[in-house]
Amino acid sequence: MNRYLRYALKAACHHTFDEKLRSRHCAVLVDGQRILGASFNDLKSHPVTEPYHRKFGRPGSTIHAEMASVINAPWNTDIAGKTVYVVRINARGKPMMSMPCDMCRMFLRDYGIKRAVFTIDSTDEGSIEF
Repeated sequence: MNRYLRYALKAACHHTFDEKLRSRHCAVLVDGQRILGASFNDLKSHPVTEPYHRKFGRPGSTIHAEMASVINAPWNTDIAGKTVYVVRINARGKPMMSMPCDMCRMFLRDYGIKRAVFTIDSTDEGSIEF
């Protein structure tokens, strides 16, 4: 597992997720070798994500970690061409499949993210180029 996925895994394990969430995700936005921030899925929504939720039949849905990583990027950061690293953990803190859903892939592509790297399990990872 690469260092950014390990960073996301550690952040997810230390984050207090709402008990009502089915999944626990952390997404880390990276510029070259610099971590711009870590974000988590949450029960709240955001105006920027609503058009995507409606398009995919999920109005008022949770904000996904991948989307939150873009929304929470430092205000003066050009996010085009950056990479998002995504981890999903189970209740015991073990990595699980975290490939971004169709909605998140469209969102990341629309905002210029070039690549998403994600956990498959404890040892394997996958990636998607946009």
